[in-house]
Amino acid sequence: MSKILFLASWYPSRVDFLNGDFIERHAKAIALKNDVTVIFISKDPNLTKKKFEFTYEENGWLKVYKGYYKESESRFKIIRKLVSQFRYFKFLHTLYNQQSVKNGKPQLVHLYVPLKAGIYALYLRFFKQLNYVISEHHSIYMPASGLYEKKSFVTKWLIKLIFKNASAVHTVSKELGKILTEKNLIKGNYKIIPNVVNTNIFFPSSISNTSHSNTTHHFVTITGNVYHKNTDGIFRALKKVLEKTSNFQLHVVGPYKKDLEELARTTGLINHIHFYGALPYREVAKVNRKCDAMIFFTRYETFGCVIIEANACGLPVIASDLAVIREIVTENINGIFVNSEDEDELSKKLLWYMDHKKYFNKNEIAYFAKQNFNYEAVSTQFDELYINTLKG
Repeated sequence: MSKILFLASWYPSRVDFLNGDFIERHAKAIALKNDVTVIFISKDPNLTKKKFEFTYEENGWLKVYKGYYKESESRFKIIRKLVSQFRYFKFLHTLYNQQSVKNGKPQLVHLYVPLKAGIYALYLRFFKQLNYVISEHHSIYMPASGLYEKKSFVTKWLIKLIFKNASAVHTVSKELGKILTEKNLIKGNYKIIPNVVNTNIFFPSSISNTSHSNTTHHFVTITGNVYHKNTDGIFRALKKVLEKTSNFQLHVVGPYKKDLEELARTTGLINHIHFYGALPYREVAKVNRKCDAMIFFTRYETFGCVIIEANACGLPVIASDLAVIREIVTENINGIFVNSEDEDELSKKLLWYMDHKKYFNKNEIAYFAKQNFNYEAVSTQFDELYINTLKG
């Protein structure tokens, strides 16, 4: 058992319960075999009287410090930004010292997403002789996003510096590791460990969703950023489907509910779509179990947590044909591929699935997801990463 300090740039909190939820699941998995302390700092717009406060939670070998700081009230943007940066690192340091008193010095730092917690990881590396490993999930590096290239010279220099001084790098997919190598952020030496799915929450319904051909077909999509997930493209594809059949319903989970409701009205789909807004995971799983398949018409990804969650519920995924998705989806076994952004093809594949859904084995799909993405399996892989890193 190793003593690990998590420095998380993203993590679920009272400000945003979905932010970095996959990091929280990794922390829970890793804590099955290691002593894990998480530190996460966030600006809290609702914090008005105090400059800083924190919460502490302990569950077995997992200890979590969440710090919240007050934003500067200056009317000058540059001052607000500088004050925010100062408070972030000041309170990060405060919680590091506090956990050190309680838990002792960690053996290794696990940095989740280089910016901005990675700046403090550099401090610990050079001034406290604490090595760190990086887990990268960020989709900004994916070519289709174009976001990394838009970063300032200083930001890109910092990211490279943080990667350069890491003792090891973990990515959630081969494709992400390949792209980090192409951008000269790493030298091709990375460990692939997938995201995890809680199979105590995500499991198949005992009732078969496949029946005779005139049964209503239920699809689900999980949407965050509407452009990134191409949710409007899904709606336009379904409008084409509506020209052939009205025998379907789409269940939409995620934020931007009002914007999407308006889009549903303008496309004439309002009577075929159910909007849930952002939901906790138990409720997402319940929605999945109502459905026959998931639509994942994304423009770019680094993994696709919702895929393994849908699969764990026995749902095949009608997904964009991206290299990263082919790492976890096999055509006509646990999913169907469609060219990203090709709305005509998506509409045709949806119609094809309606006629062929009985050929997908719900229990086999769920079993594969459970075997490959459960907490124990992922925990073992991280344990090997820590042991090898600590050996040097």
